[in-house]
Amino acid sequence: MSRNLNIGILILRVSIGLMLLLHGFAKISNGFAGIKGMLAGMGLPEFLAYGALVGEVVAPLLLIVGLLTRPAAAVIAFNMLVAVAMAHCGDVFSPSLLWEDGRLSFPCSSSSLL
Repeated sequence: MSRNLNIGILILRVSIGLMLLLHGFAKISNGFAGIKGMLAGMGLPEFLAYGALVGEVVAPLLLIVGLLTRPAAAVIAFNMLVAVAMAHCGDVFSPSLLWEDGRLSFPCSSSSLL
């Protein structure tokens, strides 16, 4: 690969990894009560909240270091799909899904997955 392509991939890996890692550290420092509550409200077991730990701490660390980047990216993508589904599961057929508070909420969040 060319040098510029490698530098670009490095910048993407580090920036995405740091962004998710900061979210993971916030969840660790504040606890998992909010996520456990969301899961319990949806009828899912609370231990699944620790999947956020894997998806927002372990996988980003692997992505930043450059180890197992494809599996780490797959874990991060799955984690983000679950997060969007949990946050917007009640909004699927709602007009607020596309336009909320003067902004395009769902298209912006889903396009960030690409």
